[in-house]
Amino acid sequence: VKRAYLLLRNSPYFEKNQRLRYLFALCCYRLGHFKEAESSLLLDGEGQKVINGAAGCYLLGQICLQANMPSKAEIYFKQALNIRPSLWCAFQSLCDLGVAPSSFQFSPSSLPSSLPSSSVPSSSSTSSSLPPSSTPATSSFLPTPSPVPHQQQEEAQGRGRGRGRGG
Repeated sequence: VKRAYLLLRNSPYFEKNQRLRYLFALCCYRLGHFKEAESSLLLDGEGQKVINGAAGCYLLGQICLQANMPSKAEIYFKQALNIRPSLWCAFQSLCDLGVAPSSFQFSPSSLPSSLPSSSVPSSSSTSSSLPPSSTPATSSFLPTPSPVPHQQQEEAQGRGRGRGRGG
């Protein structure tokens, strides 16, 4: 990272190439040079124009968190979500900051329109439409234990036998 930092900092193309500036900011962030990282991501120096779109805004949010500026980080995370609503890491960072999800949730117009509205059951018909043997929908989200591969089971059994032979 230090080598990349030095190469990018001394590059003659640094000012003209936004990708190089983003990589430089990433190197600065990892090295703990937060002010330098912030200034390389800002085109205007005031925080209004950020290079590299949503990724640049997200990185600026991370930089602000490390620099102990959570309110400024919140602004950049929200900007990242405005640019790319599917950027989960920005959403998660806002949640970690304690920002109420309602203040940055998707609007109904941004949801996919491929699902017909009749496919979503109303709350009154949900309980009566489920057969008695079906499980609640939330059970499909619970993690299931993964089986141990056959080879690992054999190795575990082999180790147990080896101890009993005179070890």
